[in-house]
Amino acid sequence: MSQTKLRSLSLFVRDLERSLALYRDILGLEVYYDDTFTDPDVTSNLGLQGKKLHVVFLKSEGDAGMIGLFDIVDEEALGDATPEQPPMPDSIKPGNVAAVFYCSDLDSLVPRIEAAGCKLLHPPMTFKHQDYPESREMVFWDPDGIVVNLIEK
Repeated sequence: MSQTKLRSLSLFVRDLERSLALYRDILGLEVYYDDTFTDPDVTSNLGLQGKKLHVVFLKSEGDAGMIGLFDIVDEEALGDATPEQPPMPDSIKPGNVAAVFYCSDLDSLVPRIEAAGCKLLHPPMTFKHQDYPESREMVFWDPDGIVVNLIEK
């Protein structure tokens, strides 16, 4: 049987700068790759014929895995407007995706995450489960409705 390894998690975002403000500036991920694709072979693979795709991959120092922020650039359809942000739900539902990160200090991140307009599902709390070591965690929605779980290490 073939074994697979996660290389990256790709998030299609409404506002690349707002997402970079969270993942790069607040969570401290470093830009690994930044480019705009116009090649039809690349964009049509994603069903985005005739569109540009601005891609920024971010990673933590020493991590092999990355998060890709994908911004569909369509000047004709959008003009200067950014696609509207949907209201953030109050709870996680089937089909949601969660990005999980380790961090060193949850308490220092909370005000910055809230100031960035992200909605907390719950503030930092101690998580106890019989099969896992005790941990301190928080969960919030990123600007595009992706669930982000931070675990203090």
